[in-house]
Amino acid sequence: KNVNLLRGHTIEERSAGLTYFILKEINIVTTLNRHQQITDVPTYRISKVAKKIARFHRKAHIFTDRDVLNVSRQLVDSLNVEGQDRLDILNMIEYVNVLLEDRDERYSDNMIAATVWLVARINMLDITQTKLVETWNCSYTGIRVALVNLYLIIGIVKTDFSAYSVDEIINGIRIESAGDVGIGTTTPTSPRTSELRK
Repeated sequence: KNVNLLRGHTIEERSAGLTYFILKEINIVTTLNRHQQITDVPTYRISKVAKKIARFHRKAHIFTDRDVLNVSRQLVDSLNVEGQDRLDILNMIEYVNVLLEDRDERYSDNMIAATVWLVARINMLDITQTKLVETWNCSYTGIRVALVNLYLIIGIVKTDFSAYSVDEIINGIRIESAGDVGIGTTTPTSPRTSELRK
């Protein structure tokens, strides 16, 4: 049964697709482009094999887009966050979601928790990692791994986050570090995001 599942695919394609599926399933951060560089298999072949394997194991949801903002609202509601703090969290999640989509990365539950925790630090909210683990489908290790990736994709060093507001981050304001031209100079960019209103 299912002996023809991966018929027509080379051993390299099968291996690349299987490992990509496994990484996605356990929420290890990776992208199709990065996996292509490692395996030397075209991204569309990796994706095709990985999705076949996911359907076979009845886990097609791993590669299915979900309403990240709606899911995130459930977490914010559970944490009883209201007003501007709620808006800041959801705006940041929308911003990070755009960045992840550009990198072909999935917004995992751990990454959502990491984003909420980061905004909580910026806005000085009483939301700890322990509270997130007790409330949400995430883990301490998962949050910490997600935070490392979050700092990278946002483009701000961990120790510099206290210098920013949420609005400055999502509007692309970045303070140049000591090695750059003009310490303390701000550099605006134009991230592809819109302000969420609810």
